[in-house]
Amino acid sequence: MPLLLVSVVNDREARQAMTAGADWIDIKQPARGSLGMADADAICTAVQAIAGERPVSIALGELVKWNDTAALEPQQFAGVARVKVGLAGTAPGGKWQPEWRDRWLSLCESLPAGVEPVAVHYADWLLCDAPSFDELLSAALTAGCSSMLIDTYYKSGRSLVHHYTTSELTELVRRAHQSGLEFVAAGSLRFEHLPTVIAAGADIVAVRGAACLTDDRTSPLCAERVEELKKFLAYEPLSDSR
Repeated sequence: MPLLLVSVVNDREARQAMTAGADWIDIKQPARGSLGMADADAICTAVQAIAGERPVSIALGELVKWNDTAALEPQQFAGVARVKVGLAGTAPGGKWQPEWRDRWLSLCESLPAGVEPVAVHYADWLLCDAPSFDELLSAALTAGCSSMLIDTYYKSGRSLVHHYTTSELTELVRRAHQSGLEFVAAGSLRFEHLPTVIAAGADIVAVRGAACLTDDRTSPLCAERVEELKKFLAYEPLSDSR
């Protein structure tokens, strides 16, 4: 059974998500993009609300807009297990530029002890000039990542399963696992997409829009939807054997 990660924007939503059964809490600001970074105060208050009851990840935006981790004080990483930085714009024409690869590796190395970087692959990588899965997998091992997230950069209605077939997604999961990486599936996932990512073998299913009112990722979190997602992921069909 895959774990459920729910993205939240503040401390109130963090408490709602925990109560409704989320296994991981992710903090970001959806209005600022796929991996939009929340304000420092919002991150701190949400982490305080979680109080160590769930592992926490935070989004730090896109690398091309990121100077360094000094934008967050060291104490603001307290209680954070993983951080995510998007790589859109770093691979024009599908070729990851060495300087951007080095900058990402440098950022990974600069994180405080106990905070792990997440390797983020955009399923629409050719559309947003991000690295291919192969390039990122190699860099993830160099950076010492323990997990890989597959997301979508553009939130225009096309989900992860529109970019990868079930067999392709299953192969990506296999390769990530073969390299010792946990596989996190995201990218405008809805309830109808969950059977595909579950069958592919994803370790964690990450959602925002599916956990919000009217499937709008910028609308408030809906605790009832989080509960439904958790129940869906926990459901195991009865065996045909009697």
